[in-house]
Amino acid sequence: MRLIDEIAYQYKIAKIPMEERTFVRAWETAQNMPTIDAVPVVRCGECSHYNISGCSEGFGWCEKIDRGVTDGHFCSYGAKMEDKT
Repeated sequence: MRLIDEIAYQYKIAKIPMEERTFVRAWETAQNMPTIDAVPVVRCGECSHYNISGCSEGFGWCEKIDRGVTDGHFCSYGAKMEDKT
């Protein structure tokens, strides 16, 4: 999978005259876009710093930043839990 800048892509498509906007032209434009730098995100529910003891469902405590977070939250401290199966 290639990740491209969606906003830059939309600007390029907007510059194509309406009568020339086809699926093939859109595909070619996407293929010619440069890729972006991206890193995988570790959500709090998968993080080794996440502790759910004493918390309600969907919420937990981040031991790294010492505050409550949701399962879907993420931060730069994310460290994926080791698979215990």
